[in-house]
Amino acid sequence: MSGPVRTALADVNERAPHLPLPTGICDRAGKRRRRQRILGAIAAVTVVLGAGAAMSIVGPGAAVAPSQASAIDDMPARVVNAPKWTASIEDAPLPRALVAFTEHPGGDVTLVGPDDRYRRYKASGDGRPVLSPDGRFLMTGRGLLDVTTGVTRSLKGDAPLAFSPDSRLALLARYDSDIEVRGEIRAVDPVSGEFVWAIRLEPGPLPRDITVAVAPDGSLTAIQRHAELWLYDADGRLLWIRPFNGDLAGQKAFLLEWRSVASASLFFIDPSATENGVGGLCHDMTDFPRSSSGGPVEILGWEAGFPIVNLSRDVVSLQGVPTKLLEGPQHLAFIGFASERVRWSKREPGPPDAGPFVDRYRPILNVAGGALLIIVLLVAIRATRARGSRRWGTRARS
Repeated sequence: MSGPVRTALADVNERAPHLPLPTGICDRAGKRRRRQRILGAIAAVTVVLGAGAAMSIVGPGAAVAPSQASAIDDMPARVVNAPKWTASIEDAPLPRALVAFTEHPGGDVTLVGPDDRYRRYKASGDGRPVLSPDGRFLMTGRGLLDVTTGVTRSLKGDAPLAFSPDSRLALLARYDSDIEVRGEIRAVDPVSGEFVWAIRLEPGPLPRDITVAVAPDGSLTAIQRHAELWLYDADGRLLWIRPFNGDLAGQKAFLLEWRSVASASLFFIDPSATENGVGGLCHDMTDFPRSSSGGPVEILGWEAGFPIVNLSRDVVSLQGVPTKLLEGPQHLAFIGFASERVRWSKREPGPPDAGPFVDRYRPILNVAGGALLIIVLLVAIRATRARGSRRWGTRARS
């Protein structure tokens, strides 16, 4: 700095009036810093609490439902369409499902568990839903749902077909062509999802109308397709083919100590009887009520030598005078039933239990939780900016 400039500045400094330092300015600055720190801590805590509250709403619901592997449940005398706000099976699992049905083709599946507990499941893909005999698994085009956990496992296949009578195998079709029926029937372990065996489907024309049943001991597998019945042994070797009109009578079509396999019209064929290498007629039970919806008849069990059948809406015992054991809902496209560890007692059901409050209204609470999180973040950002503005103004004044 040159001499004249230094002299001028010194002269200004001597002539300028003295400005006394305000009393307590240091104390006020300290208090301001402490307030800023407290506001910052409050904002941080608010963000953490808001995020935790939002995540508790948005996050997954109930844990695994308690297992009831040995329980025998009474079937209700009727089931109804699910209430509007019914909890999802993913959020509120069930010990098992006794009934599964859809109100519209390709629509959501309603699951009815013990104690009239209702749950919904969003299914997708081709094929009719299939409920395992023990009620633990539901197979749809979307995959394999474990009702006790609410978890869906993806399966390598195109259409669900059936479960084995002991529920240890899930059978589905996998097609290699869109212009003909060619591919294989795959069996997987529903618990682990591991591949067990496959039976090759010989090429044939469309449509893909296939029904499958496995013998209780796993020694035989019957495949119905194009008015023919194909019988395979446990190693996947073809034993014989014979004419067979209609579908197989569900997952428990092997009957009478495994000596017979039944069609949906309750026409029985004895696989052990052979005539020129072809299975013979065992007996025909034609005096039975027809399916109320025109769908296939499914055998669910036996009572004094007479079948208990699912008539695609209602469950009927064919012992003596046909007796309705369960009445299906008013709006219905498909219905399936558990057939193991159930008692057809015609129990009068109570009101549908749509699930816990949080699980029922979780879609709304998800939106509310997300909005709460956004509001908390905006408040925290605003508080931080205000604190920064005050600090800048203080520096500018000083």
